[in-house]
Amino acid sequence: QIRDCKWYVEKANFSMDRIAWDYSGAFTYDGRVKRVSLINVPEGFSVEYTDNERTNAGTYTATARLIHDEDCYVIPDCPKCTWTVEKADYDLSNVCWNYKNSLVYDGTLKEVVLENLPEGIITTYIGNSASEVGRYAAKVVLDVKDPENYNVPSFGGTSWSIEKAAYDLSVGLWVAPEGLAYNGETKTIVIEGLPSS
Repeated sequence: QIRDCKWYVEKANFSMDRIAWDYSGAFTYDGRVKRVSLINVPEGFSVEYTDNERTNAGTYTATARLIHDEDCYVIPDCPKCTWTVEKADYDLSNVCWNYKNSLVYDGTLKEVVLENLPEGIITTYIGNSASEVGRYAAKVVLDVKDPENYNVPSFGGTSWSIEKAAYDLSVGLWVAPEGLAYNGETKTIVIEGLPSS
């Protein structure tokens, strides 16, 4: 009598030796989506990811699960990937104080400020405005509107001055209020038209 023979094909063990994450170093924030993914995934397999795409700065842990259309493999768990998007630094290479030469006193308020600041930077000035003659030291404290994604920069101060003004004497005229005709008396001449203060 011939007996039935029960037999089956076991699932094959799947090797993860060649599969790895494509993450080689921290990204830098630039407003665009950053992602990490597996490489060397064999044909016929798909991958289901979690936390492998981010835009904002931070440290994340990505996971992946391999999926095969035919349930023929024993698929081990994929290793996790801890990856980072670092905060960006503002480029201040073109930033400078708008003070080039000494200012001249004219009774109005004078001030010095930074030029060419990138958008997104907030400034708080100390000692950057005055109206009297003198030497001053201006400082600036910088902050950012998006501290989640940008490092707060710093910038050096500057010395600046307001110099005394020079009177314009070219408008003055010598005049003789009483005339210069001889009459035996002392004559007086004066300058008129000079600035009053």
